[in-house]
Amino acid sequence: MLSRKRSMNIYMRITCVAALGAAGIVGETATVAATWAQPGNVDQDMGGSAPGGPAGTRIEAPGSVDGQAARLVAFGHRELTSTTRQRLQRPLVGRAVPGPENALAFRQGSDADKGSGESQPFSTKPLPAKAVTVQANGLRFRVLINGPEQGRAIMLLHGYPQDAHTWDYISEALVRYGYRTIAPDLRGTAPGTMPADGVAFIPPAVVDDVVGIADALGIARFDICGFGIGGAMAWITAATVPDRIRSVIALRFPHPAAFGRAILDDPEQSRLWREHRKAKNPEGKSSLAAQAEALLKNDATPLRSFLLKSGLPADAVDRQVARLSRPGALEGALAWGDAITPEYLATITSVTVPTLFVWSEGPGLASETAHLTKQYVDAPYQEVVLEDAGHFFIETSPQQLIPYILQHLASTDVRH
Repeated sequence: MLSRKRSMNIYMRITCVAALGAAGIVGETATVAATWAQPGNVDQDMGGSAPGGPAGTRIEAPGSVDGQAARLVAFGHRELTSTTRQRLQRPLVGRAVPGPENALAFRQGSDADKGSGESQPFSTKPLPAKAVTVQANGLRFRVLINGPEQGRAIMLLHGYPQDAHTWDYISEALVRYGYRTIAPDLRGTAPGTMPADGVAFIPPAVVDDVVGIADALGIARFDICGFGIGGAMAWITAATVPDRIRSVIALRFPHPAAFGRAILDDPEQSRLWREHRKAKNPEGKSSLAAQAEALLKNDATPLRSFLLKSGLPADAVDRQVARLSRPGALEGALAWGDAITPEYLATITSVTVPTLFVWSEGPGLASETAHLTKQYVDAPYQEVVLEDAGHFFIETSPQQLIPYILQHLASTDVRH
């Protein structure tokens, strides 16, 4: 149940347990159904499976901290700390512009995007996440797919320095409402996605990646949700190929033009931008290899410090540091920062599809910049500020975020 007052910039307390219901989680990699896979473009990922418990694992007490903790552990997270348990117990607090009264209403996805034009029944029984390899735009991407095949598709784009597993918790909640989630490792994140030249990290190439992945999976139109640099790519994809996008959910990254122009013109935003970039490159190294070496020295102490200060939970820091310590992995992640400049961001046009922008106070972003985003959306728009959620709120405060995502999806006509 969700209750809220219809006025701008008010505190909101939300009680939402329906999206975190009990689930049977299967951790085995599955083959891709031929009905939506394009032959030759998708194959079974034999290098590993989506994280999860043994087949048939049941997680009870959907609304309890123990139930949520068990689910996090079943998805491959470490045992929860007392701090994380306290966070799960906190009331959900945020500020938002008015929206639909029933924020958890579910509107069933349809097969319209596949040409049938008719709504199809769906199963609320959780399906195993599939870890598949998709060939697109000359690269091979690991993609985590979850939810019913006929469900409304949502592309989930992770941020720096994360990977597709960042979305595990949110993906499960969306699947519980009949949605289908597509979470790729973006280029530079994993073997097979490492372009030979850092120039290949420019956003147009990433837009081609996103569209290529959707094409390979037979998805004509989809909602796109991104966090951090993935949020930037969600905006840019919607501005570039609006005919492919049903709606945008941008997390922690304002519209690129608002952000880029603020960096260039607003002294406060410029200062925050420089400080954030310096924190990722404290020794001022020029090459990606030198930057990576500096961050990984002394058992990756500088990298750990940056991630912890940015608010990433300690268990997630351990997992990301282990991944980024592999040869070439950190260089791939760092390449994003060099490829996206304020000058380029300032050129991105407005989006014309329904948009939800969720942000929180934290490194690199001034509140005045965030509020400029509404000027670059020529469609229904909602802005939400999560209170005390930290920078990496998709991992630290998913229970605050999920109701807003569900509200946005429910309020957006699937045939838009």
